[in-house]
Amino acid sequence: MYHRFGSREGLLAETWLHALLAFQPVFVQALETPSAVGEIAAVTPRFCRERRSEHADINGAQVFRERSRF
Repeated sequence: MYHRFGSREGLLAETWLHALLAFQPVFVQALETPSAVGEIAAVTPRFCRERRSEHADINGAQVFRERSRF
């Protein structure tokens, strides 16, 4: 793990960046779509529920399905 990410902080930074890059387009699209305020507020919890198991296998060994940017 340290070979790939360099440190615990590197792993956390990569995880945060990966989540941000996935979330931002979804949120921006919700803001651009005329809808109720409640729908915009629901974007974050919906995003989290829909993607919580996408990037980890049952044992938690696979953190990302795509190659790390670092």
